[in-house]
Amino acid sequence: MQISPRRIAAITLIAGLTALSVTGCTDSGSESRDGEHSVIETEVPTEAGPTSYSDRTLISSRTTIAITESRVIPGDSGAILVVSYDLTNTSGETVDALAAWLTHFRAVQETGAEAPTELTLAALPDEQVAAGAEAAEGAEIPAGETASSTIAYTLAAPEADVALIVSDAGLVEIGRETLSVR
Repeated sequence: MQISPRRIAAITLIAGLTALSVTGCTDSGSESRDGEHSVIETEVPTEAGPTSYSDRTLISSRTTIAITESRVIPGDSGAILVVSYDLTNTSGETVDALAAWLTHFRAVQETGAEAPTELTLAALPDEQVAAGAEAAEGAEIPAGETASSTIAYTLAAPEADVALIVSDAGLVEIGRETLSVR
């Protein structure tokens, strides 16, 4: 008897969720007043300090990201928005250029749907990346260094401008930038 890939995926998902539910609730060793086990909450550290955005530049405690250019180029599956930026690593450790961008920026377009469409990342032809970037997407930027990089998005609507939503590391919106696709 052969098991379909769909059934294998479903079984794997169920097993994974079961494992998470069992391991996600660990015994803290103490009991609450009603006899139930209590849960210890742990805070995950995020960026310390305020994050600001103005004049196409984001400043956080770890990075400064300055948008230098945006342009539209043809792609295999439609138009691609290319955003070039300079990233300065102000932290004391190596920073991934793509991760830093994605931590703070989301691109959306009004397409006539009920809600804006969040754009998906697009791949650039090699010559396009090499032409405008010292650091390819995902490049590691050493502490104290600045590098130019690019990111690309597949446009959902070829004529609608793109709203770049800027947020702090906690995903609180701190600004917006409109990028023209014309």
